[in-house]
Amino acid sequence: MIKVIFLAILLIIGTFILNKRDVNREKLSTYESGFQAFDDSRNKFYVKYFLVGIIFLIFDLETMLVYPFSYILDEISILGYLVFLLFFIILIVGLLFELYKGLL
Repeated sequence: MIKVIFLAILLIIGTFILNKRDVNREKLSTYESGFQAFDDSRNKFYVKYFLVGIIFLIFDLETMLVYPFSYILDEISILGYLVFLLFFIILIVGLLFELYKGLL
């Protein structure tokens, strides 16, 4: 137990010693969303950044919900198939919207 505590303290001290503390232009540049770090909060923003986030959510939800469905194919009823079909149609509509907007 003492070795683990010693190693943790050693790593924390080593991090502070080896850490670079320079503030450069890259750190003060805009965020990924396109906002300036220190600017007026009422500026216009790019909607494309948020549409890319929606793309991620659509494909993430599809992956998260399609895989478990494949394991229970033998156990579900017709209603289960219809609910999954409705979900899949909504995902396809989202994908077609992304293709229409030229995001892919």
